[in-house]
Amino acid sequence: MASSRELRIASWNVEHNGRGRSGGEDKRQLAHSIVKAFEPHVYFRQELTRAWDNGKADLYAEGTRLGLMPFMTRPPEGRSRNPVGIMIDPFLFDVVAEYQYDLP
Repeated sequence: MASSRELRIASWNVEHNGRGRSGGEDKRQLAHSIVKAFEPHVYFRQELTRAWDNGKADLYAEGTRLGLMPFMTRPPEGRSRNPVGIMIDPFLFDVVAEYQYDLP
């Protein structure tokens, strides 16, 4: 059991959001299981490919499975379709605002 004074932070680039470059092999459940074992309070995500689609269904499914509140950047037009995101423990952090930035 983790100490109540411990803050666990994880970061993972799950390539193409666990779906593979061509969308074939789905490794999302495996990735979620590995991350969940660490019980992170903050989880930085890269390559949230297509997670914005369908009302961000992939993003919310991952957050629900991990027990974290997910946020992600809007995929920029004409640039990488692999946006980044963050997931936080809603019992540890209060969200007071959310902003979108368009930086490289």
